[in-house]
Amino acid sequence: MTLTFRNLTVTPADPVSQWGVEGLLTAIERGGAQDWGRIMHALDADTTGALRVEVECAITCADPDLGSTKLMGHYLSLCRTADGDLRS
Repeated sequence: MTLTFRNLTVTPADPVSQWGVEGLLTAIERGGAQDWGRIMHALDADTTGALRVEVECAITCADPDLGSTKLMGHYLSLCRTADGDLRS
């Protein structure tokens, strides 16, 4: 199934960094492996940390029982550890 956003001015075709918390939440809860991979790739390229904050917020809002929520939380933790930020 193709990811779609409702009530947002961005589309899944836009860069992940432009999706905002609502778009990230939608992708985490209703997206697929390709969408999650795009988020992970964008996290790797996130030099300012702004996307990490938005992903963390989306994870907080997402269904905690979903595997995708757990995956994103784990990946975010790995990103922080790789950067030496052990606050995760």
